[in-house]
Amino acid sequence: MAKKKANNIVISDEELTPTTLGTYSNKGRSPIIVFFILAIFLLIAFYMPDIQKSINKFLGKESNTNNNNTPSTPDTPDTPDTPDTPDTPTDEEIKYDISTETIIDGEKFSIDNINFNASVLTLRVVPKTSVDLNSYFIELYNADNTFLGRVKLSDETLSADNPTTYYYSAPVESSKLSLVKKTLDDYPEVTLSYNDKNEGIMTCKNALGEEYIYTFVGNQLSKIVYTFKYSSSDENYDGAYNNYLELDSKYKAIDNVSSSLISSDNGFDYTLSLNLDNVSQEDIKQIVFEGIYKIKTQAKEVKFISEAKNYTCNF
Repeated sequence: MAKKKANNIVISDEELTPTTLGTYSNKGRSPIIVFFILAIFLLIAFYMPDIQKSINKFLGKESNTNNNNTPSTPDTPDTPDTPDTPDTPTDEEIKYDISTETIIDGEKFSIDNINFNASVLTLRVVPKTSVDLNSYFIELYNADNTFLGRVKLSDETLSADNPTTYYYSAPVESSKLSLVKKTLDDYPEVTLSYNDKNEGIMTCKNALGEEYIYTFVGNQLSKIVYTFKYSSSDENYDGAYNNYLELDSKYKAIDNVSSSLISSDNGFDYTLSLNLDNVSQEDIKQIVFEGIYKIKTQAKEVKFISEAKNYTCNF
């Protein structure tokens, strides 16, 4: 039988004595090294998410989490801006029912007594102070809020406590309206064709047969020719003829204005012609026709406002 080999363990009661293996000098460099190590640690901690993302991407495990370890939402592609179309109203405009019970209460005036009958819209403007209505329009909608067209509220300036009732021709489907204020910037641009004299022509005509021929020089209004043919078969012929006879006599007296009224068995033809460069602004104010505009008015303003007065414009 083989003998077991015994390991002799010597136990000493003597106190352990530290043994020096070597020495390390840590004089002036110790703080710099500690700071350097700390800076490296902070940089690693700060950029750890990016480092982890790069590692995941390299390994084909790109994460869909953000810095807070919560799932991130994929970026939504930018939606192309929709060009402004000032000729089409926005849904932000308040639409009111066309009803005698509807009251539109504004800062400077209110509108009430709204009624619609046989394609004629009637409303009353009640001014609270002196107010110029020239920039205000009524925009019309059907029951489904589809835009039908617009009418110009008025060219007048009303004084306080002077309620005035207005009448407009409107589409038969009209059941709602909104009150909007528009400036020149809101009117769509128009492009005229110019001749070798730099003149552009726009013709606007309404259902009654009234026609305006506008001449623009460099996109600024320069000349206006108004014509109107009235049939003698119309039941209101006598009243219309006497009215135009009076206007003809009045406008003939204005310098540089050409006015002509020619009657026949079939009715009468009236023509008014004026070169705005040669007629004073005060004299132009005497002409009551609704299609008369100031000299140098832009083509887009003439078209926008004329169409709001139920004219069809071509150029």
